[in-house]
Amino acid sequence: MTYVMTFAPVEPRELGRLSASPLRLALLQARTTPVLAFEQPAEVQKLVEALGGRWTVADRQTNRELTFQVGPAGMQQQASAPETVWVLSAEDTGTRAAVSASSVAAESDRYAHWEDFHAAAADLFAAVQRVAAPARCTRLGLRYINELQDERADGDPQRLAELLNPALIAPALALARPVAGSLAELRVSEDDEAAFTLRHGLVKPGTYLLDLDAYHEQPEAFDAGALLERAERFHARIESVFAWALTDAYLHELTGDTNEEGR
Repeated sequence: MTYVMTFAPVEPRELGRLSASPLRLALLQARTTPVLAFEQPAEVQKLVEALGGRWTVADRQTNRELTFQVGPAGMQQQASAPETVWVLSAEDTGTRAAVSASSVAAESDRYAHWEDFHAAAADLFAAVQRVAAPARCTRLGLRYINELQDERADGDPQRLAELLNPALIAPALALARPVAGSLAELRVSEDDEAAFTLRHGLVKPGTYLLDLDAYHEQPEAFDAGALLERAERFHARIESVFAWALTDAYLHELTGDTNEEGR
C-alpha cells in the first residue's frame, strides 16, 4: 500500500483559549552569568519584596548539574558545585519561579492564557534585574510540554490521524502497522540565531507527547524587556507549530467551539 501525501507548511496562527488543554508544563528559563548573591537568603528576600508581596518562598533546594564525558577510561561523570535553588510561588497566577545563582525560570502546570503567564514572567525577570542585575543571559528558552490523552491514541495509525497532522506521523501511516511506541526529535535553526526542537511520540497507549522548545543560546545582555520580547516571538512560533501538528477537527474539540480569538 502506498500513501501519497502533500505537506502544508507551518503558517503563523493564533489559537483561542483551550477548554481542554493538553498542556502539562510551560517553562520560560534564562540561564545567566553567576549571581552569587542569590546564595544568600537576605538577597532572595529583597527579590520577594521587589515582586510586591505577590510571591512567597515556597521551598529551598540544593542542586548539582551532572555532565558525562567519554574518554580513554570510559564514561565519567562530573558534578558541578552545589547550588541553592529558591522556589517561589505566586498563588494568584498559578505560576512558580525557580531562582538560583545561574538561572531564573517561571513555570506553570496550570497554564490557562499566555498573557497571564507572560505578565508573571515579566514581573519576575524585571525584579531579578533590579535586585541582582545579572551581567548576561547565556541561554533563553521557552518550552511547552503537552500530553494528548485520548482513546484514539491507541497505536492505530488511522486513529492517530484523527488527532494529528498526517505530515507529523507520516512514517506510521506509511508503514500501516500498529504503533507500539515512538519518540522522535527534530531540531531546526530559526531566525535571529534561535533554534526550535520538536519532540513527539506515542509514549504509552492513550498518551501522545508533543514537546515544543524554542531557545536562543548566544550570550546577550540581561535586559528583562528584551528577553520577554524574544519570549513573545518564541510563543508565537510554538503556538503555530502546535496548531499545525493537530488536525482542525481535534483543535475544535480542544477549544470547545470553532472560535479562535487569541490564546
